[in-house]
Amino acid sequence: MRHEQAVLDALRSRPVLAEPTVVVDAMQHQVEAARDRARRTLAHRLDRAGDEVRHLATQVRALSPAATLERGYAVVQHQQGRVLLDPDLVETGERLRIRLAHGVLHARAEADDAAAPAEPGPAAAPKPARSRARRT
Repeated sequence: MRHEQAVLDALRSRPVLAEPTVVVDAMQHQVEAARDRARRTLAHRLDRAGDEVRHLATQVRALSPAATLERGYAVVQHQQGRVLLDPDLVETGERLRIRLAHGVLHARAEADDAAAPAEPGPAAAPKPARSRARRT
C-alpha cells in the first residue's frame, strides 16, 4: 500500500496535476496570439487588395472608350453600325452616326472639295468622301 500511496503522491506533485489549467492557459495564449496575427495579416492584405482594386479601376476608367470620348474624340459609324476607319470607304452622301461623350449626331458625308469635280454629271458615279482633317 505504501507503494501505491507513493505513486499517487508522485502523480499529485506533478505541475500539470497540481494546477491543471496551466497547460490550457498556455495554449489559450498561443491561440490568442495566433488569432491576433491572423487578424492583422488579413487586415493588411485587405488594405493592399483594396489599393490594387482602386488602382485597376483607375486604369479601366482611363482606358475606357467613354474616357476617350470625354477627352473630345468621337466614334464615327456607317449607317449599318460598323466603325468608320478609312474615309475612302465612305460614299458621298452616305449617312453617318457620330457618337460623342454626351450624345449622338447624324451627318452625311460630303466630297472633299479638292477631290470632287465642280459639277458632277447625272451619270457620274458617286465619289468616295475625303476627310478634310489631317491624319496624324
